[in-house]
Amino acid sequence: MRFILLKTECNSDGTISFFGANQSIRRASGNSINWIDLKEAKTNTIEPDLCDLLSFDDADSAADFLNEAEMVGVENIVVIGVDAE
Repeated sequence: MRFILLKTECNSDGTISFFGANQSIRRASGNSINWIDLKEAKTNTIEPDLCDLLSFDDADSAADFLNEAEMVGVENIVVIGVDAE
């Protein structure tokens, strides 16, 4: 199982969009996360290097990443497990 980060946003028309964490970006003010539309992401959980989404070996590693990016406690971000088979 691999773990990815998802973010939701409510659009002005009331629909919900889903985004996946794509990469970590270092800035002078600290780390931030680049998000991409989940519909557009190329996902391959068996070979994570070929995947557009950041993925982690375990949920704790994903949580640590969120902590480093100062995103802990943000209500619209979740860590989910994806079956690699």
